[in-house]
Amino acid sequence: MERKLGAGWILVGVAVLVVAYCFVWPGLWVYGTTERGMYRVNRFTGTRQDATDDGWLTSDQQVEKSRQARVAQLSTEISKLEKLATEQKIVSAHYDGSRLKIQLSEDMPRIFYGPPDDDEIVALRSFLENHRIRIEMD
Repeated sequence: MERKLGAGWILVGVAVLVVAYCFVWPGLWVYGTTERGMYRVNRFTGTRQDATDDGWLTSDQQVEKSRQARVAQLSTEISKLEKLATEQKIVSAHYDGSRLKIQLSEDMPRIFYGPPDDDEIVALRSFLENHRIRIEMD
């Protein structure tokens, strides 16, 4: 007795091939290059990711990573200033709208921060005010 493939099985086979062609074979991502490097775009959502040293990141993730790095650097700087303030080596601070200049005692150089972003200026100014260091503004 011979068995023939029914039309239903042929349709299932064709459906599997169509699904494989649309979703599996070309992959989820379409890759490209620019002068800045490689990028990939998700074929279904349109999300673009750039190749970075930290892996594939969207532009929002890159901005957040950069902000976190600035915050970490600012924390380091504030801890250095904290040490100087406790040793009473900070004389004054001057903010001219684009950079913050901190005058240390006679035997130490000036420190310049600038042009900082708003978060950095707020953090540095609150630090200086907490230590009762006068800030001159232009």
